[in-house]
Amino acid sequence: LCPTAFCVEKNCPPDPTSTIHYIGATIFISSTVYFCLVAFKRSVNAKIKEDEIEKDENLLGRGRKYPRRLRSIIYSICGWGIAAIMLGSVVVANTGFDAISNIIFWAESVSIELFGIAWLIASQYLPCVTYKTERQKLF
Repeated sequence: LCPTAFCVEKNCPPDPTSTIHYIGATIFISSTVYFCLVAFKRSVNAKIKEDEIEKDENLLGRGRKYPRRLRSIIYSICGWGIAAIMLGSVVVANTGFDAISNIIFWAESVSIELFGIAWLIASQYLPCVTYKTERQKLF
């Protein structure tokens, strides 16, 4: 259940279990970056373009795109934050910097929290980032 718990010493020899764990973690974190920077943004940017077409026809009032642009900004911050944290943690872990012994754990934890924020925003449940007409109902 905990493949990284078997070797807690520095300079552990690589074994198949830890290799599989690192490959899986790389695929997972890469997927979260993809969702934040590509999939979520593609959806909201399409809606922003629709708003611009409607605005040209004077169907929308001022500031109508604000919640959608805010969602796009949040997705960018979360996606680039995940990428920077993970790349930074890999660099720090491979340089032998011993100030924080479990840097990968904390980097993965913060990255998953950032993805959780992006996922919550993408759910279109929060009123501060959605219009009343597009807001999802819980029940």
